[in-house]
Amino acid sequence: LVSPRFFPEEVVKAKILAVAIMTIFIPVVYFFMLKTLGKVTDHYMREIRERKWPLLFYAGLDFVVLKYVLNVFDYPELYYFFLGIMISALLDLLLLFLKLKASLHMTGLGGLMIFLIFLSIHFNLNLIYTVSFLLAITGLTASSRLY
Repeated sequence: LVSPRFFPEEVVKAKILAVAIMTIFIPVVYFFMLKTLGKVTDHYMREIRERKWPLLFYAGLDFVVLKYVLNVFDYPELYYFFLGIMISALLDLLLLFLKLKASLHMTGLGGLMIFLIFLSIHFNLNLIYTVSFLLAITGLTASSRLY
């Protein structure tokens, strides 16, 4: 919606389908597999040990999306978006190995906010209202995570 580049509709649909399969459907199946094996108790994953395998798996899927679905030359915005997601997942995984449980909601919203800021800088767009709204949503999410 923001990128001034043109891509054929068939290519866009194929990329959306590939990304949806890799980032939505496969992780859901993997979660149910972990639940069946007893590695996680529910989708909240309250224990630190329950979060390790899903984060590692998701970072691996993001790597596959970056390596085989998207490339930096044709889709730099999406490439850097998924690169940020992968780095965030790996940083959350590092925090888990240090016995610190980070809020995955806050990690995702913070990454989305930084992505929007960089996108507005890259394309010289005025996304101040969008960033302001997202900042408010991030603050509300952070305060709700305290209780």
